[in-house]
Amino acid sequence: VPVTAGAVGHSLFAVLGADISRFVVPPIFSRFCVPASSTERWVVRLAWAGVVGAAAFANMKLRESGELDDFSVLLGAHATSYLFSVRLPLPFYLRLPVACGALALIVHMARFGFHLAAPPALCALCTALMGQQVVQRFCPRLPSWLVFAGGLLLGAAVLPQYVARAAHHLLPIGELTSAWDLMSEVVGKEKLSNMSMELLLITVNIQVPLGYAGIEFLRREQERKNSILHVGEGRLSANQFVRFALVFIFGIALPYLMQRTIMEGVNGYAFGIFARDLQNCLRIDSLFPSDQVLLSAVGESNHTVASYAESFDTVVAQSYSIIERNLFSIPKIALLPGMLWRKPWLVISVLPISIALDAGKSQLIGMLSQRIEDYRQEIQELVDKRQRVEQHDTKNEELIRRGMVGSLTKKHWSDLAWKISDLDLRSGALSSVRSFIEWLYWQDFMIPGFECALGFLLEVGHITNVDVFLYIRVIEDSINLLLTRSRLQAELASMETHMKRVNELQESLSKVHARGRAQCQLDPSG
Repeated sequence: VPVTAGAVGHSLFAVLGADISRFVVPPIFSRFCVPASSTERWVVRLAWAGVVGAAAFANMKLRESGELDDFSVLLGAHATSYLFSVRLPLPFYLRLPVACGALALIVHMARFGFHLAAPPALCALCTALMGQQVVQRFCPRLPSWLVFAGGLLLGAAVLPQYVARAAHHLLPIGELTSAWDLMSEVVGKEKLSNMSMELLLITVNIQVPLGYAGIEFLRREQERKNSILHVGEGRLSANQFVRFALVFIFGIALPYLMQRTIMEGVNGYAFGIFARDLQNCLRIDSLFPSDQVLLSAVGESNHTVASYAESFDTVVAQSYSIIERNLFSIPKIALLPGMLWRKPWLVISVLPISIALDAGKSQLIGMLSQRIEDYRQEIQELVDKRQRVEQHDTKNEELIRRGMVGSLTKKHWSDLAWKISDLDLRSGALSSVRSFIEWLYWQDFMIPGFECALGFLLEVGHITNVDVFLYIRVIEDSINLLLTRSRLQAELASMETHMKRVNELQESLSKVHARGRAQCQLDPSG
């Protein structure tokens, strides 16, 4: 049987469409790629990955049968694989009880409000680990278990409220909350929560391991780039460099490319299903609820069903993209504490200066973005209006011809075309200026500043030459996380515009639904 591109595509689609590929494979991939410690052997990682995969399969089947409505089996198995593999900084006789207690807490969190309990627990763990490192350096006589317990208490009881305030100021949590409320209104809160939790688990188990694998890839890539300089210095022959490059291509780049392509495909397919289900809720469930027809809500507006669906898809896609990008950056951001430890004054000075520069740039970018979004909203309204006019005039062509109003119709079409063209040119010009400012700011200001910071880290031996590009990405991703709101002003402005449009539809649907329906009945008197 000849193998065609269509047959291959159909096979890949069938594989991606299988529930086991979408829900079971990501946890296996995550546990195998991210070790519990630097000394964990690949055989142990493979064994634990099998255990986590079996738990994911069991969790999936229990949810399908209705016996379980959460992900406690998967989360418990995944936590177990790390809790019983890492050496906790506690006396031997306390390690097993603490690990079991932590496991019970994780399972309890998964079943009763995981999303509420996870941030304080994560804050407590990070505080305990960082506090232990600091105390061991300055007060080595204090017992490690006491410092660890104190860090857990401080991180769980005191820091979360301050971290939450800083997060609301720096991150677009308000915008994401508004997007969540909008999606909940369209889909339903309980249904959206279940769908979102499943997608979040899939995304975390794909993006975080890919980011972790990317660390070693960036190191090896920088090592290859450095080797070409050794050829010019006479320390390496051209033939040796070619062999080195071939080892990089087939031993490093190709495996990383394959695993990223496959896992990003799984992630993209999972999000595609999520977005499709949400769009169907808007297009079908919202317009035809309970044997009712609410199409007049669209007919009385300035937009079409397609434009409302496109706006809703944009809100969903942009919200997800913000979360996905930051999850991929987490492994690299985790290297920042080491920089802070070796050169605290360096990081403390680089980050505030970068934030101050970015604040000025963001003000200008914000004004441009707002004006661009105003233009885009006007363009969308005019495009929808033109579509309606063209459909109406095409349908009534005979009346236009007999009424001798062809010149009037032509003028109407021409006016709409000129208005749309003018606004489109204005929007394009401002978008070009905005892109140039962002590129110039990044290439000529931020990158040289990062390189100055890395020079000091190279001097003290914290990093080597192969780590240069990696730590540029570390600083870049850290600043991107801290300045997510200002860096994404254009996207957030666009998302706000689309949310307003969908909110208009929801208000129109509520008004039409409140009108009720005419009740028809036979007159008994005949």
